Amino acid sequence: MSRCTPTLLPGSECQLPLTTLWLSSVAICGTIPPNNSATGLTRESNMPHLTQIKVRGYHLDIYQHVNNARYLEFLEEARWSYLEDSGDVAYFEQLNLAWVIVNININYRFAATNGQTLEIATQFSQIGSKSAVIHQVIKIQGTDTVVADADITFVCLNRSTGKAALIEGALKERLEQHLND
Repeated sequence: MSRCTPTLLPGSECQLPLTTLWLSSVAICGTIPPNNSATGLTRESNMPHLTQIKVRGYHLDIYQHVNNARYLEFLEEARWSYLEDSGDVAYFEQLNLAWVIVNININYRFAATNGQTLEIATQFSQIGSKSAVIHQVIKIQGTDTVVADADITFVCLNRSTGKAALIEGALKERLEQHLND
């Protein structure tokens, strides 16, 4: 298993290294931000969660660039990394809730190729009464080149009833902690 180079979040005294996760055959290097004990979140306010993914040969299509369907997998890996790092996986499991994607609007902007490292910024952009939206941007690491951007709408599904839960009370407060000013 390969390892990522340790890094610090800007303005942070966090000394934790990046970690390497192997999920769905995708190498993920996700930041582990400092714990924010006041909110229970583990990222700095107003900062998107960042996940790095190395493009491998098996991500490519016949045209030798990342296949469009792979970007959806990359975005999903980045959302899971965000949920794990924020502590939300355990939180939602305790409430018997599941995040269910109901809409993805993705824009493909630039072709990524083998060997490049992509950086995915993930952050909440909207919270409604029954759904929320996460905005994600994929860039080639170390550049301003946007490869793709997407808005992902999800509902919190009550796993007992199979219906979307209202986003109110403590659940709304938890999700609002993710919003950027």
